[in-house]
Amino acid sequence: MLTTIMTWRPHPREHDVPCLTPPLREVPQKKLGDEAEVSNAAVLAAVNNLSTTIQELSAQLKINTVRIAETAKNAEFKAKEIKDFKTKTLVLEKEVTKIGTENTILKEQILELGHHKSRWNLKLCGLKEQEDENTRESVSQILLKIAPR
Repeated sequence: MLTTIMTWRPHPREHDVPCLTPPLREVPQKKLGDEAEVSNAAVLAAVNNLSTTIQELSAQLKINTVRIAETAKNAEFKAKEIKDFKTKTLVLEKEVTKIGTENTILKEQILELGHHKSRWNLKLCGLKEQEDENTRESVSQILLKIAPR
């Protein structure tokens, strides 16, 4: 059955001219009978196919859920490890700073000792070494001779 509906739309120039909308199409309906049984068999096969697909998806979902849980545990473990490493790194950085300060102090002390030792080192040219000699006494005698009185 085809029907047409007449509607009034104003025309750009003439407001009193009616416009017709295009006719409505009818949707053809199938007859019931043998086709309905074949259709029911096709629907049953489709439902069974969907059921199988849903079961496969359900199994895959369970596997994915387990994998996600394992990944979450691994992420937590790695986060704890990173936190531990950061803590250890901070401790080691403080220790390196302390060792660096001690190293600087020791270098200064070595330089000072070297300067102090050089002040008291006396090189005597022309004086031959003798066995079992008292070098302190020999140097004292030489200094007494050259020191002003």
